Amino acid sequence: MSTPEFLTLGDVAATLGWTTRFVERLAAVGQLPGVEVNGQWQFRREDLVDWLDRKIQTLDTKQVADLEQKLEGELQAASRNIHIADRLKPEFVGLDVRAAGRIDVLKELVGLAERTGLVLDSTHLHASLVEREALASTALPGGFAICHPRRPAPHLLRRTLLSVLRTEQPIPFGAEDGKPTRLFFLIAAIDDRAHLYALARLTRVVRGATLDALLSAPSADAIIDIIRRREAEIDAAPAAPTPSCD
Repeated sequence: MSTPEFLTLGDVAATLGWTTRFVERLAAVGQLPGVEVNGQWQFRREDLVDWLDRKIQTLDTKQVADLEQKLEGELQAASRNIHIADRLKPEFVGLDVRAAGRIDVLKELVGLAERTGLVLDSTHLHASLVEREALASTALPGGFAICHPRRPAPHLLRRTLLSVLRTEQPIPFGAEDGKPTRLFFLIAAIDDRAHLYALARLTRVVRGATLDALLSAPSADAIIDIIRRREAEIDAAPAAPTPSCD
């Protein structure tokens, strides 16, 4: 069955794990892309995913956790691997690589992704990454980026994959804070759920002391271990109460 292009207010709330009232308030003040037709909100799926790509770093920690936990439950129900560290092997991680700019970074990420054996078409995967960066940079404040195709790419992949690149020198990559980027993740997903989950998960993992540790880790094994330990902390943390939207 095909995925509907337009979502209702209830669809968006269910997808993100937020209340309908909170979603409606975001849409009403223009923070969430949607149109009101005959008193009913409609949201284009592509616009919603693009909005989350750009804004997830600015969301409240609880909102990101709600999104992650909602999608985590769906992926677990589908018997799909949900941990970032479990999708990484040392050969999928490149450390202190020389890169002259954005094009070099994307080529290196695709090269690392090819080592997974899950890439069906590396040329088109690279082109899709270039297309996405041309729309808006995937670099986030703090010196890291979560690169990905604009849309899930089941025709390019056997299943969802990740790779990690740390460059020798920081690269100007278009982050909103104006600072260069040195740590790059590639998410290449086969569907929206896997893409949004990995995006939310990485946003929670790569923060504060964890980001600092990743930037100074001595080996690929250390990178994976740092991510694994941070994921264990997230999984062990009690769920925060849902805040009032009044």
